[in-house]
Amino acid sequence: MGDNLFARFPGTEKTKTQVIKDAGFNLVLTGMSPDRKNRDVSTALEKELSGNVEESRRVGIPLLIRWQYGSTHQEPYRTFCAPSGHLYEQSCCPLDEQYIERHIGRWAAAIARGGADGMLIDTEMYESDETGYSGPCVCDDCFYVYLKEFAKGGRVLYDQIQPQRRGLWLNANEVSEHYGLCQNNRIAALYDEIGQRCQAINPAFIFAHAPGTRHLAIIMRGLGTSSLPCLVFSEYEYSRGIGARSYAEVERIRRESMPALYLCG
Repeated sequence: MGDNLFARFPGTEKTKTQVIKDAGFNLVLTGMSPDRKNRDVSTALEKELSGNVEESRRVGIPLLIRWQYGSTHQEPYRTFCAPSGHLYEQSCCPLDEQYIERHIGRWAAAIARGGADGMLIDTEMYESDETGYSGPCVCDDCFYVYLKEFAKGGRVLYDQIQPQRRGLWLNANEVSEHYGLCQNNRIAALYDEIGQRCQAINPAFIFAHAPGTRHLAIIMRGLGTSSLPCLVFSEYEYSRGIGARSYAEVERIRRESMPALYLCG
């Protein structure tokens, strides 16, 4: 829901959370974000989180805060470069650690300290020029880190291979899959650190991911554990119900051994 949990349900003396609980739901999410004019501040967290936490505890229903990934850009950040060589203008590199910390990490810790039961990260990038990632990032930093670790004469190769030919070079040398795997491992490790930090504050802090397994799904490997799986809030079923893709996404979670629980939207 987009409103505060403590808001009154129209025509009743009940709060919206009480109505949700009475209807049989056992989890509620409400969206918050940084301020649009100053990304270092979140008025919603500062002024509304405590009231929402208090109401969720009064009613007895866990509260997760929904947070947008890549939709509240804060300069500076490194931009995503697709394997084709196309350099995007408003999509961050998924391994820009400083950006991820500013945009996700510090807010996740603030949400945990504020007493919420968890955080949902929505990785559909509404304000970007790419709603999801079309492949692994081959920006200067990502490509150089890979060559430095796995290629002989990595620096020489880096200087020789033009950005628009990086994807072609990976394919020609049959290492595209390995490159993607290595990048995914680094991304998962980055989010694992965020998860550990929050669970040091609250061992039962839950992470969730939307809109399914097709937008930066690898973060679920870092955010979930065997005892606290990352909740996958799929949006595929919103207007069509259960379909073939529902089963395909569950199968992907099983095949890739993701510590995740698929929940139909």
